[in-house]
Amino acid sequence: MPLPFTHLRSIGERYFMDPMEDFIGDGQSSTVYRATPLKTNPDGISSTEVAVKALKKRCAVLGDEEHDVQQFEEDVMREVDTLQQLHHGHCIHFVDAVQTDSHVYIVTSLAPGSELYYMLQRRGFYPENEALGLVRQLLLSVQYLHEKGIVHRDIKAENLIVTDTNFLTLIDYGLCKSWGDTEAQQQPDGSLPSTPCGSYKYTPPETLSYVASFANQKSKPNRTLSELCKGDMFAVGVVLHLLLSGTFPFESTTKTGSAHQYIKLIREGPKFDHRSFSAVSDASKELVRKLLSPDHTQRPSAEEILKALPLYGGLSRQISSPSVARCMLDAAVPSMSLAALPVSSSSSPTTQFVEVAS
Repeated sequence: MPLPFTHLRSIGERYFMDPMEDFIGDGQSSTVYRATPLKTNPDGISSTEVAVKALKKRCAVLGDEEHDVQQFEEDVMREVDTLQQLHHGHCIHFVDAVQTDSHVYIVTSLAPGSELYYMLQRRGFYPENEALGLVRQLLLSVQYLHEKGIVHRDIKAENLIVTDTNFLTLIDYGLCKSWGDTEAQQQPDGSLPSTPCGSYKYTPPETLSYVASFANQKSKPNRTLSELCKGDMFAVGVVLHLLLSGTFPFESTTKTGSAHQYIKLIREGPKFDHRSFSAVSDASKELVRKLLSPDHTQRPSAEEILKALPLYGGLSRQISSPSVARCMLDAAVPSMSLAALPVSSSSSPTTQFVEVAS
């Protein structure tokens, strides 16, 4: 079934962009550019700058296998359907989707700032109050997604856009899984077949466990929304560790460590041995431990963290311009009450790993 997007001879009919000057970045299967909608745009799209994600088509005419073409079209439609549902201040917004003979272009709002990955390269790490202010924004976006039955599945520093005034936007919804479709509603337990995906250092152990035995799997396991949401929460824990120290919580001693070796490191728990952690409160370290629990049932949800930690009630919004807000904690980091959150079992040597594909 052909994609239901407007067909153009070239993207230049609707958007102006210079492939060299307007290049933002690229991923495994796409390239992203900054662009400006043309004033003659027939759909009345705003002239505000946008982000254009270009995906090279898989097409039977070009020699691609039929099942590859079908998978490509399903992936594109899933991403567009997901974006059309999003109306949140810390998520990008859908603008348009068009196609040419060779490419599909997904157009979204342009998030202000730079990738957190590059911000960390520049700054090293963030002070605790700023780090927690950024994570609060991430938790708000994740809570919003999960309440809508959407799992992001690729939360990482490269998919978080942060401004110099600490405003955060979650981007790239290409790997999202949604529980709002008919297929999930028809399952007795609301589960869906799910293939492991995401970035290695942000991947929870239950997914790594499945990857380690993937070659022996003849079919995808069915997983519930709740299980995969906890995979997102593990990635939030990795991001918080990165913000506080500029380092990943689990670093393999070898360049090509196996999934089993990485699971072992996660089981042992974060070490907090970077010098920056000497100035980090015990409460923030405990939050990291809980989010990185090797048992996904012990990880708190975004909603639980936002409700249970009085720390997150102390944010102020300092407006530095009409369009940019600085998100900071009001004062020094107060003590947190973690009693309402699940108890972490990261130090337990008997933790069982469930093979959850996220």
